[in-house]
Amino acid sequence: MKRVLGTLRKVIGLLALGALAFTASFCSVPSLPSQPTSGGTSQAAYPLPETPTPVPTQTATRAPYPLPATATPLGTITPSPTPRPPGVPPPPPGWPTGVPWPPPSSTPAATQLPPTPLPFPTPAFSPTPTGVRPAQLQHIWFPYYPATNSAPQLHTVLVDQQGQRWGQTDVLAKLDLRAGYPGPRLVGLHSSPNGQYIAADVFYGDNGSVWLIELGSGRTRRILKNQESIGHFIAWSPDNRKILFRAESTKGEIWLVDVSDESHQRLNLPVDQFGSTTVQSAVFSPDGSRIAYRNVVQPTVAGQTSSLELWNMSLDGTNKQQVLKVSDASTVEGGLLWSSATNQLLYIRQPDLNSSNKLGELWAIDLSTYLPRKLDTGILAEWPTYPVLAPNDTIVAYAKKNRDLWMFDLSSNRARQVLGTADKAVANPTWSPDSAFLVFISNQADYSVIFAASTDGSRVYPIAGPAPLESPVVWIR
Repeated sequence: MKRVLGTLRKVIGLLALGALAFTASFCSVPSLPSQPTSGGTSQAAYPLPETPTPVPTQTATRAPYPLPATATPLGTITPSPTPRPPGVPPPPPGWPTGVPWPPPSSTPAATQLPPTPLPFPTPAFSPTPTGVRPAQLQHIWFPYYPATNSAPQLHTVLVDQQGQRWGQTDVLAKLDLRAGYPGPRLVGLHSSPNGQYIAADVFYGDNGSVWLIELGSGRTRRILKNQESIGHFIAWSPDNRKILFRAESTKGEIWLVDVSDESHQRLNLPVDQFGSTTVQSAVFSPDGSRIAYRNVVQPTVAGQTSSLELWNMSLDGTNKQQVLKVSDASTVEGGLLWSSATNQLLYIRQPDLNSSNKLGELWAIDLSTYLPRKLDTGILAEWPTYPVLAPNDTIVAYAKKNRDLWMFDLSSNRARQVLGTADKAVANPTWSPDSAFLVFISNQADYSVIFAASTDGSRVYPIAGPAPLESPVVWIR
């Protein structure tokens, strides 16, 4: 046993020596050249190359991938279209891909409504008179205007002969008016001489028409039809059967219109070089057999001056007679009046052609002597404040430049102030049927009130409203 173990130790030792010898021979490295030493001999240097030769990098070469003949661009994946519900139209051309159609409905933002305007305050009217109510009351017609966005409605105030207020009626006639421009809006109320009809000027935009109101029934109808109806009222005939009408559809011609059957005839009046009438206003004579008209001739290219001409003629166009011609003068459209009591024509003359304030002079011409005379100056003669003649034909009421209300008595040739209105505007003065009272509009902030005043100015009190400042007013027996 000991001999066997000894033999194994020898074999293992021989194997270990052999392994060491094999490793030394496989891992041997050549010697580096020796560095020279001082005072000693140099060993042979290992031959290094002058420039190191780089070891070429081995790059693996792959066979090229066969490309298609036409390259397909890489794009976004187009989603499949969402099927539309039945009845939904196709999207419009150019609708973006990927955006749903129809677009999802969104709840709109709540509309902010404008605040409801507060109604105008009702004027402080005088208390209703005590005692027995008169059997016959007179009516003051006006457009009732309770708030800024409300449509005016025709109302009437009931008054007695002393001008005392007994109440107010509801709507008696409907004209389908609207608040503000373009309308329809009411710009004029004109009573017939017998008080049975009212001719109402109603404008839509810049075009007007005349509506007839039958006071007994409240029925309304437009005078003339279609394009012929475009125009405005000028004057009633004394017999209540006809009106003078300016037909704007035919270059401002003046027509004589029968209000019962609407038959009409054109009056033979002057025209300018373009065929448009040059007549600015007209009025019937007290007996209705003639008319007087105011003709304003404007300067032409030849340099002629403008002039004011007053004429009268028979209704058939004959017997024309020039009453007056004033050169270098202009007139406003309203204000031609015929006083039967004094046989005078009254008119407004504006001496300053370049003036923009429309202040004029009140003149009268005697139809027996044809002598003109100036009555007053500083007259505010523009719509809606034209001078008005009282039913007794002897007193003219008008507003002056400082907004005061004045009267001129033709029988005594005297002017006097009725009342002062300070900074308040005055519009549409209107007479009572007995010439004892005046009603007029006066502004109060955003609205206006209708006042009544005795001719001596001793009594002034609110009688109707609220109403717009330009509201027409008419007092009917």
